[in-house]
Amino acid sequence: MQQVISSMAKKRKNIDYILRYVWKTEKKYVLYGIPKIVLDAIRPFVMVIFPKIIIDKLMYSDSKSLAEDVMLVILLMTSINMIMSMLLPVFNNCMTNAFNSFTCKHTLNIAKKIMSLEYKNVEDPKVLDLFQRSKNVDYCEEMFTAIANIISNVITSIGLVAILLQLQIGVIFVIAFVVLVNVLCNKKTQQYNYRWHVDAAPYNRTAEYLMSVMHGFEYGKEIRIYNLEDYLSKKYETFSNKYLRALFSITIKFLKLNLITSLINVLQEGALYAYLAFRVIKSKLTIGSFTMLLTSVKSLTECLISISGSIVSLAKCSYYIDEFCHIMSLPEQKLLGKKDISDCDEFVIEFKDVSFKYPNTEMYVLKNINAKINSKDKLSVVGTNGSGKTTFIKLILRLYEPTSGVILLNGVNIQEIDYNQYIKLFASVFQDYKLFAYSVNENIAMSEDVDEALAELVTKQTKLQDKINSLPEKGNTIMYRFLDQKGIELSGGEKQKLVISRALYKQTPILILDEPTAALDPLMEYEIYKCINETITDKCVVFISHRLSITKYCNNILVFDMGRIIQQGTHEELMKQEGKLYYEMYSKQAEFYE
Repeated sequence: MQQVISSMAKKRKNIDYILRYVWKTEKKYVLYGIPKIVLDAIRPFVMVIFPKIIIDKLMYSDSKSLAEDVMLVILLMTSINMIMSMLLPVFNNCMTNAFNSFTCKHTLNIAKKIMSLEYKNVEDPKVLDLFQRSKNVDYCEEMFTAIANIISNVITSIGLVAILLQLQIGVIFVIAFVVLVNVLCNKKTQQYNYRWHVDAAPYNRTAEYLMSVMHGFEYGKEIRIYNLEDYLSKKYETFSNKYLRALFSITIKFLKLNLITSLINVLQEGALYAYLAFRVIKSKLTIGSFTMLLTSVKSLTECLISISGSIVSLAKCSYYIDEFCHIMSLPEQKLLGKKDISDCDEFVIEFKDVSFKYPNTEMYVLKNINAKINSKDKLSVVGTNGSGKTTFIKLILRLYEPTSGVILLNGVNIQEIDYNQYIKLFASVFQDYKLFAYSVNENIAMSEDVDEALAELVTKQTKLQDKINSLPEKGNTIMYRFLDQKGIELSGGEKQKLVISRALYKQTPILILDEPTAALDPLMEYEIYKCINETITDKCVVFISHRLSITKYCNNILVFDMGRIIQQGTHEELMKQEGKLYYEMYSKQAEFYE
């Protein structure tokens, strides 16, 4: 019993939460719903009461003004119906527009939440499935509709019960039995619905991915060069067959429940006709009362089924709201830490016994890392593939927290520092960088507000300015053709210069370059490194690269292997350690140039 009470309290809390959320997000959706509830509650009585009056007058009245009386009643009934028929579409349309507005605002709220989450959650498949399910806001509309239905149908039911008091108690029990069967079937249907909602999320995510691959411009070259049409089509056909089998299984369950409810409702209707016809034959009912009671019973049954269905819908919506509440409660990166470092000019970043393993895994990627990075350091992080170099950078950038150990900035745990202030210290270029389908200048400034003089300066430094000047609209030329048919596609090297320009534009004291010249030819690589070495003298620069030519420019080198730092020093110092990893890596690369 306690568990049931607790479950009901939780559902009530969830409903209260989402109602407040809807009200805060789009008040008009709630306000337009109030008059609609009133109209929905009144409307059934028009077709219950007026036909009885008309029929009884026609059957039993011998008044000389019978025609006028009947026409007056018909006129009144028609007028009321006409007014409600005109008002309901207006309020429905207003609610639809308000809900569309709510959907747009809700989608933006979800997007903002995703962008503010701790990075570990963005890579978690369970969280991704959760967001996939939460993108659809139909449950908000369903919940609000259910509440409105309950209110309007309760009002209607009270009036109908008053009309039906003249019936025998047995008829009421029959109605209650039919309602109960409908409630149980409806509840089972909602459970199946939610289960499918959960199971379908991975299917939907897979479908979106396959569609993005087959439709996406960025995959176009690979699809044509490697003749991937049949390969991808087969992938989609295999996936869709699996999806359709799962969908067919759930629709069969829905069909069985629908057959049960349809059969029981037809039997009730037939029994009701027989009962009321018998009472008319026995002269205990007028024809008008027969019509009114028949309509009232059917309307009351529909009201009670609707109420019970709405209650079940609210219970189902509570599951969705649980997921939404879980999403909104996920920790936001920017809310962590409060300490002020706005006056931080000189700094030391220190790793103290830092170990790390990714969430939901047991293997440590980094083990007992101890290292210091100073304000003006030119640091190179080198090592074999999978040795932990990029993870080392992700920890510096607070994309993840250490599993054990601590990272300090001037002696302060970086997790205690205000995130927005901390991240202003860094600009980075990752090997899996992303460009956006907006203007070249916006891709450099990462904003619509572009300092064109600064943008020109950094693109000159990265040897990209001549290319930009050759574009149709120079810096205002749109990247890609997703949003603009006149968009341009830069070469791999030009894209890499662009993201390096982006990092330089940010003008931060620490610049992190993860494989910054992977797509550049050796001459261009030399120019970029020379530019960084000569022009960036007042910044800390951290390089991660498989090409060890950059290490000569660095005053400190960290050599990673199997998640540990196994060597540290300058290029000259490490080259004296023959037989060690750095010496072997550098010597083997040098062979290609000798």
